This record gives sequence, C-alpha cells and structure tokens, in this order.
Amino acid sequence: MTSDVAHNETVQSPVQAVLRGGPDDIPQALRAIHTEMDAPVIKIERLGGYEHFHRSDEVSVPVVYNWLMRTRIAE
Repeated sequence: MTSDVAHNETVQSPVQAVLRGGPDDIPQALRAIHTEMDAPVIKIERLGGYEHFHRSDEVSVPVVYNWLMRTRIAE
C-alpha cells in the first residue's frame, strides 16, 4: 500500500466545534461548525462585520470557541 502523503507532512482532519457567546441573534446553524484542529481563531462574517471566536483552553468534544469581539468590514 502506498500513500500520497510524505512522512514529514501532517494531515489534519476537520474537528467539530461549537461557538459560544456573542450576540444572541447569531443563528444556531452558524454555531456548530467544522474547523481545522489547530485553528486558534474563527471569524464568521455577519451583518457587515466579523464575529471573532477564540479557542478555549478547555479540553472537550466538540472543541469550544468563545466569542471575543466584533469588528466591522473596512470600506
């Protein structure tokens, strides 16, 4: 059996994550996502800006990201 991945490369599978906190009107459908295993920050575009979520230190499945701030898209 052969593999297309070199021995020194790491393949990361997406992991389940949940976005916690932030504005109450963020739809539940946007709060349950898949992301790369080592993603420290997730940004979701919403209402002319971005909601920023940072990975929690807690060990859990799904991985928890806590809301940190909202920024506006520069025009």
